[in-house]
Amino acid sequence: MFGRQKDAPASPAPGAPRGGALPADAHLKPSILSEGITLVGDLATPTGILHLDGAVTGTVAVTALTIGPTGSVQGAVTATTVTVKGTVHGEITCDELVLAGSAVVTGAVSYRTLTVQAGATLKGPVTRRTA
Repeated sequence: MFGRQKDAPASPAPGAPRGGALPADAHLKPSILSEGITLVGDLATPTGILHLDGAVTGTVAVTALTIGPTGSVQGAVTATTVTVKGTVHGEITCDELVLAGSAVVTGAVSYRTLTVQAGATLKGPVTRRTA
């Protein structure tokens, strides 16, 4: 009626990739554990994204993990992508690890890609995996 056909595709959202190609996890929304919240126990979701500003004592197994400046994990971390701005006391196993300048990691680290910003602290054995 107003110059647009009913069956015409809607225009993409600003910033969305063109051509209809979206990353496989584009529909996932992050879970957020806010500052002041403490979780004691294991946290696992095979396709989850977690932003952690609080504290976890236990195992964390997610697809993508961001530990904010006030966030901490006391236990093992397994994820495809891990970004640390806070503290981890325990083993990290991931494909991509980014340590911000405020990061403090104590424990064994196993990664494929590692980025360490100036000021980050990493104490423990570090192993680069090739496959």
